[in-house]
Amino acid sequence: SPSNCAAKSVAPPAAHRRRRADVVTLTALAVSVRARGWQAAHDRTMAVQWVLVYALLAIEVVVGVVLILPMPTAWKQPMVKLLSLAWRWPPSRRVLVGVFAVVSVLFADALRQTRNYARTLEQQPGTTNVLLSLFRAQRNAYLSGFVLFLLLLLWRIEHYLTLLTDAKKAARLERQKADVVVKQAKNQVAEYERVSKGTERLERELADACKERDDAVAARKKAETNLDALKRQAGHMSKEYMRVMDENTALLDRLEPPKASGEKKAD
Repeated sequence: SPSNCAAKSVAPPAAHRRRRADVVTLTALAVSVRARGWQAAHDRTMAVQWVLVYALLAIEVVVGVVLILPMPTAWKQPMVKLLSLAWRWPPSRRVLVGVFAVVSVLFADALRQTRNYARTLEQQPGTTNVLLSLFRAQRNAYLSGFVLFLLLLLWRIEHYLTLLTDAKKAARLERQKADVVVKQAKNQVAEYERVSKGTERLERELADACKERDDAVAARKKAETNLDALKRQAGHMSKEYMRVMDENTALLDRLEPPKASGEKKAD
């Protein structure tokens, strides 16, 4: 009948569409499986990178704690010297700059992924895969950000510790110079005290000499006074003696009789 013929003519295209739909479904499934495999491989590669970043973060934390802990300078000095060598030696400095650049790129990529997954989560709320991807992106952003921050922090800590070490060396040298100056000052003070004692002894001797001189001058004046008195007394005695002699002569002339002229001539 015409209806049967129409049904037979329609049946093959429907089966063909079903087969095409099955082929498309299988193809999509294969593409999805392949994409999932590529995503898993990509996740494993990124996981290795972030494990390295995590190891770098752990090393930075340990070094920072060692530098911050209160310990003797002799124990901390090797770590400071190693950091100074790492920052100032050109090959190691290039390596550190390369690490900083790579971690900066990873940090920027983690921020980009965080923003993208956040937008996807706003469009598809409650999706588990998107939540996990957002968690990984945020974790990676925190890891890389802390690595960059601690790298800069260690750089500044090393700089200030180097300045502190140089300041301690300068202070030690200044202390040694000050000790030398203090020792010289003590020697000068001792010499001054010795000279002062000698000066005091000389001053006492000079005072004694001045006293003796004054006594001698006084004795000389007294002797001169006594001598003048003796001279005056001798002058008076001489005058008195002459007066007595004159009186004696006058008395003798009075007592003796006058002699004859012949006797006088014989005389």
